[in-house]
Amino acid sequence: MNATTRLFLGLGFLLLATGTTLGATGAHFLESRLTPDRLAVYMQAVDFQFFQALGLIVIAGLAHKLPGSKLVTICGWLVVAGIALFSGSIYATTFGLAPPSLAFIAMFGGMAFQLAWFTLAIFTWFGKTARPNA
Repeated sequence: MNATTRLFLGLGFLLLATGTTLGATGAHFLESRLTPDRLAVYMQAVDFQFFQALGLIVIAGLAHKLPGSKLVTICGWLVVAGIALFSGSIYATTFGLAPPSLAFIAMFGGMAFQLAWFTLAIFTWFGKTARPNA
């Protein structure tokens, strides 16, 4: 297993674990402390973290099949950055670690997700890959 595969697999699993913890925190601790609207936004951040972490595990599989692919590596880091910006900014504002005015940073995380997935879709359809000799 190459280093990029190992890195993205490990990050994907870590993000799933922390997403589980943050989801449980929302369901059991924050439910009585946040307005329903704020709790819904928080839980949306948890959902995005989960789905993108699963996507990161898929990217790890691509990194394994296409070792050395800079495009796959860049897309993996875009997903990681997207989780940090999107979910991270929502968590930070929810827990009072950042002022609510910084919630707009989530938009840049969403853009990172879109860029990663659109890039991989285009690469899948039109990219050239080396074919191993049979």
